[in-house]
Amino acid sequence: MSGVWTVKVARRWQCLGHRPPGGRGTRAGVVAPGDAAEADLFVETASPLARLTAMWRQSVREVFPGAGLREPAEASGIVEAERRLGRALPTDLKQLLSESDGVLGHSHVDTVWTIDRIVEQNLRFWSDETFAQLYMSFDALLFFGDNGGGDQFAFVQKPQRPDVFVWEHESDSRRWVANDLRDYLGRSLRAGGDDWYQL
Repeated sequence: MSGVWTVKVARRWQCLGHRPPGGRGTRAGVVAPGDAAEADLFVETASPLARLTAMWRQSVREVFPGAGLREPAEASGIVEAERRLGRALPTDLKQLLSESDGVLGHSHVDTVWTIDRIVEQNLRFWSDETFAQLYMSFDALLFFGDNGGGDQFAFVQKPQRPDVFVWEHESDSRRWVANDLRDYLGRSLRAGGDDWYQL
């Protein structure tokens, strides 16, 4: 079949609000928290990447069934984003975005931003002269989500590491909050509050 394979996740879980017709993979728009319905997940693709990203989607739903998921980010969009940023995105983040272009958590908080917002926000933080006068440099950070109240979450890229840090906008502090993206999603989506990292 020209390298095309089909994966059926052998369980039922909160998915995209509809059953893929004929067992073929289907994409849908953003799903509002609480609107998802049970479905079998089928993924048909020419790349093993789909198996990994399906695991990301499943992990999100298992922690918080009401999480909002979007259509996947296009591969060309991710490539363009890396070009504009002048640096590579972390592998885990790219895999997640390839399945859902952002994740909405409790109270519709942007737990993970869309690829477009990742680019726009980081370019702003790296180049804004006002920020340069008020805060320490953001050049080592790659922001990808927020708590809905001004604090933002980032990977440290200089040196590159998988850990997630929070930047607290009132104090300009940057501190560790999670071991990696999967740990971050587990902590933030499970807690249910916008100050989960303060606990």
